[in-house]
Parts: sequence; C-alpha cells; structure tokens
Amino acid sequence: MAQPAIRHGVGIPTRDTLRILIVFAEVDFKDGPCPSNLTEDFAGSWPRDRQGRTQPPTFAGAFLDREISADGQMDGFITRYYHEASFGSYILLGDYLPEVVTIPCNDIRVGNHALTQILERLSAMRPQDTTLLTAGGYPLSAFDIWSAGKSGQPKLKEPDGSIDLLYIIWRNNRMLTSVNTIDYAGFGVTGARGKPFKDMQGVSNMASFNASGAPEKAMHITVAEHL
Repeated sequence: MAQPAIRHGVGIPTRDTLRILIVFAEVDFKDGPCPSNLTEDFAGSWPRDRQGRTQPPTFAGAFLDREISADGQMDGFITRYYHEASFGSYILLGDYLPEVVTIPCNDIRVGNHALTQILERLSAMRPQDTTLLTAGGYPLSAFDIWSAGKSGQPKLKEPDGSIDLLYIIWRNNRMLTSVNTIDYAGFGVTGARGKPFKDMQGVSNMASFNASGAPEKAMHITVAEHL
C-alpha cells in the first residue's frame, strides 16, 4: 500500500487531468439584517443585463481552457500556469455556469464559505432540468473524473458521483474571512462534501474566494487558492 505523501495531493490529484466547475456568485446586501450591519463596499466590475441581473465577469472564460486544442495552444491563465509549472504533467481544464448565483446577506455568516447555500440554489435552478449545463455545454457529470480519496493517498481515476473541484468565485462577499474581506481573498481548496444537488451527490473539494477587481488580480488569487 502506498504511503501518504504530498505528491499524491490532499483532496485532488497533483498530476494528470482535472476538470473544474466554476460558479460565479454575489451577496445581496439589500435585505438585512446583514451580519455586523454590513453594507456592500466594493461592487466589482461584473456586467448587468437589461433587467439589472448580474452577469459573469467579462473575463469568465479566461480562467481555464475547456479542452486542450489539437496544436497544444492554451488560452486559460490557470490552465497555462499549472501546465508550465508542472512541465506538462498537470492539466487543469474547466468551465463556468452562465448564471450568477445570488445569496441574501442574512443567509451567510462571517467565515462561512456558503457551499450549502450555493448548492441549494443550484439544485433549485431550472427545475425542469435534472442537470445543469455550463457555458460550453458541459453537464455536471463532466466535472466528476476522480474519486475522493484520503489526504496523501493516491487518487483513483473513476467517477464517484461528486464534483471533483468547485470554484465559488464571488463578486462582493465581505464575509469570507472577516467583515473586511477585500476583493481578491478567500478560502483555499477545502474538502467539503456539501449536499446533493441536481444529479450529483455533492462536491469533493472547493475553493471560495472574491475575484471582483481587475482580471489580473482575479487570475493571481485563483492561482494562490488552488495552490
């Protein structure tokens, strides 16, 4: 039996291919009471549609490549960064859901990554659909390649019914680590099974962080939280 080792990773593999699901989210500060009577103090630069609904940031597609092209070209910042850092042994792919999830401020507590609230809303989204499709048309099952394993143990490359890794990327969550969270900070990758949603059994690993400022800040904080 293999001995626990950092080369096997904590909750996700450190080699081979991993596909990451991105959910963009925001906190609604309009209806209180909000924890510590918080008000929104950074709005981010995410666009809105004609009905005033927040849309994913303009750089939503710049995080990860959906697939590696035939010529090996990589456009996603995170995909390219970790591919180069690993000398080609670690390939991070992914895609994002096209709707921004909104969570009322009184549903979140300081220091809470809000995984439960996010999954509840994903489960209720488009009730007629048993799964959700990403912007590129991927079903949720496309993000289940690996089975959750113990920290430091080799990871088994077969689906286990859960999302391998979820990035919750916030526009304006002031409550991630304190009541003064800045626009590029949050939680790193954390083992969190969450709760069942749609046709999935939960989430094996997650990161929850703000990335609402300039695209460069968003990419750099994502590198750090994944690391």
